[in-house]
Amino acid sequence: TNRLHGQAFYDFQDYRALFANTAGGITTPFQRTQYGGSIGGPIIKDKLFFFGNAERIKQESPVSITMAPTFAAIQARYPTIPSPYRETYSAARLDYNGPFNGHYFVRANYDVNKSSSNFGAGYEIYNNRDNTPGLAAGADFATGHFTHSFRGSYEKFHNLLVDGTG
Repeated sequence: TNRLHGQAFYDFQDYRALFANTAGGITTPFQRTQYGGSIGGPIIKDKLFFFGNAERIKQESPVSITMAPTFAAIQARYPTIPSPYRETYSAARLDYNGPFNGHYFVRANYDVNKSSSNFGAGYEIYNNRDNTPGLAAGADFATGHFTHSFRGSYEKFHNLLVDGTG
């Protein structure tokens, strides 16, 4: 639209409201915070518009571990492993009402998340980080009774998995 608009949000959860017990009856703390916002509006009235969005998740959620009976004393003392999770997603878009009765757009987005967990494999901890940038562009035209749409995009997924035991 030709007016500036936006929103913001914040959401908090923890184990007292949702996750009282995990598998095996071990009570573990759980906290998740999710927040973000968006804004959009005109750059040139009726011609060029922008939109931007960002969201963040921050989660603390220890996972239960299972060890061989030889290590029962260690498991009794340390029954969980920290398993933090973080994710940030952002996007930006430009829309243009241009020549030849066309609507043009370009969009960029970036998603990054990271977690540390044992992924059910015992006491070993692995750090995982995923990066996913993307670009897209397109054009729409209306001629007579037909609408023509052209789209192109690029996205790259990059995964980094390393030993996090240290």
